[in-house]
Amino acid sequence: MKKLLIAVLVSLILLQSSAAADTVNFTVLHTNDEHSAIIPYSPAIDFSESAKDPTIGGFARLSTLVKSIRAERSEEVILISAGDFTGGSPFSWLVTEGESPEIALMQKIGYNVITLGNHEFDYGAEKLVVSLLNAGYPKANEKTAIVSTNLVAPAGHPINGIVKKYFVLELENLKLGFIGLLGKDAKTKAYSYEPLDFEDPIKSAKQAVEDLKKEGVDLIIAVTHSGVSEDLKLAEAVPEIDIIVGGHSHTVIEEPVITSDGTVIVQAGDGLKYIGVLELSYDRDSGKLKIRNYETGTPFLIEINDEIPIDPEINAAISDYIKKVNAMIYNKTGRNISDPIASADFALTTRTFQESNIGNFITDAMRLVVEEKTGKRVDFAVFANGEIRGNITPGTMEYSKGKISLYDLLLPVSLGVGDDGSPGYSLVSFYITGEEVYRVLEITILLHQHYGDDYFVQFSGLRYYYNPQNAFIEIPFVDKKIPSAMLPNLGSVVKAERYKGTGKQTLNEEDYEVIERDGRLYRVVTDSYILSFLPKIAEVLPQLTVVPKDERGNPIPPDDYKNLVLKVNGEELKVWQVVVEYTLSQPVDEEGLPHIDDYYQKPTGRINVVWSFPIAGYPLAAIIAIVAVVLYFKVVRGRK
Repeated sequence: MKKLLIAVLVSLILLQSSAAADTVNFTVLHTNDEHSAIIPYSPAIDFSESAKDPTIGGFARLSTLVKSIRAERSEEVILISAGDFTGGSPFSWLVTEGESPEIALMQKIGYNVITLGNHEFDYGAEKLVVSLLNAGYPKANEKTAIVSTNLVAPAGHPINGIVKKYFVLELENLKLGFIGLLGKDAKTKAYSYEPLDFEDPIKSAKQAVEDLKKEGVDLIIAVTHSGVSEDLKLAEAVPEIDIIVGGHSHTVIEEPVITSDGTVIVQAGDGLKYIGVLELSYDRDSGKLKIRNYETGTPFLIEINDEIPIDPEINAAISDYIKKVNAMIYNKTGRNISDPIASADFALTTRTFQESNIGNFITDAMRLVVEEKTGKRVDFAVFANGEIRGNITPGTMEYSKGKISLYDLLLPVSLGVGDDGSPGYSLVSFYITGEEVYRVLEITILLHQHYGDDYFVQFSGLRYYYNPQNAFIEIPFVDKKIPSAMLPNLGSVVKAERYKGTGKQTLNEEDYEVIERDGRLYRVVTDSYILSFLPKIAEVLPQLTVVPKDERGNPIPPDDYKNLVLKVNGEELKVWQVVVEYTLSQPVDEEGLPHIDDYYQKPTGRINVVWSFPIAGYPLAAIIAIVAVVLYFKVVRGRK
């Protein structure tokens, strides 16, 4: 009897061990759209290692959090980035010198898998390759794999040896397959990826899934830089994907989206405001994946704030990068990134699909500083919401109250690279006609309605009124909409006016004149990124073609656009530089700091939504008119 009892107990233990062996627990940590948020910010001038502060993000805090989560668990913990780790702060400028502080720090923190976003190409494919080679790739793939499944490169291009089409990560009793995808929308926003290209993400995903199944993986994780809407389409088209770790749309998904086929979709905002935590359990017998957060109570998102201590090892590495950035910026400004450069009683903030005070400040800087430097009047300055990477927020702590650091000032205008290879989008100047001013306005309205807020454009020197409901017109009997501006005398713009005064735009009516739809030339200042879109728009909407011209009205072909770049003392003039100069020109406060003029406390009526007769009513109005005419003649004839 005793032997029988022992045998039963042993059998139970073996059964439990077998069941446990068939269930694998693991955790996925994920971030996306880090945008070079290497130090705590919002605003950075508030950060203190010794006092409680309101700043968010920072790689040193992230590292502490990742180490803590890994230390407290006996299961495997995987760390993933869904791309756009570069672009959005002056730290990304080091890419122009062949260095990627983001990748180097992510390797130290222990990322397992990273995909490429559109902003990894802000400085061109060549600079990306150089920075990755200097970061130890392709050998570094053994620790931190870079996966981009739908990237296509010419034969012999060095990126072919750096980036993986897919990646297999073998854990204890579990084999994970990873694919990385750049979405269609992200591709349209990539500044310069030539000679590389990106295939259709769904087509590439299907092929990679087949390859991974041949490798015998248990689960497939797609790391995508596509946005939630494209992720949902991917999950529907490729149901074999178990998890989608997404990015690009900066969406804070507080609880995973689970599709009808069981695909789990997550995303963690942007700028290292959060880290995503997905506790998972995989049953090897049934092949089912279970989310354990619902049982454990672990939040799906953890805020990265000052409650998380700084990792001293990562902080030391960051200090070295700060020195390098300071050396780069000091040459241009005579200041370090932590130096207070101005003060303000309010924040300059972005607004979705609206005129914003930060948009007015940036475009005024472009218009007025270029006027000063060139000695010629600038009629209009143009800058897009998608290029404004955040707010300019003055300090809130006792030691920083009301102050703006150079770093905080640069954050919103830190994107891009010039033809000279130096950081920042270069300013360009050219002329367009009065008719083309209206075309530009119609184009911007169409783009932001179709593609989103990134394409909403801020202006200086211009005031206009439009009815967004009139942007498109429905074609009868074919169930199709076309831009109304493609048809004669139609469109959503009701009126456009030029500011004819000097300095900042006033609200005085006498300071404005109506822009006629004629051949009169107006001088425009924008940046090289926006200029690059004009030929593309002409291909899609030839009726709204805008051709840059010289001051005599001679057309300038795209091959000569480089001649439109503004230079001062032989150096390209950047958007960020004119913003710094304009800030320094503001009235000085009691402490000797330039103080942002109260004029910028709120928008000033440059972009106005108004009601006008709906274009959709034109066909009905025409029918009514015809009926009225017919009835009139019937009545007249009846009287005769």
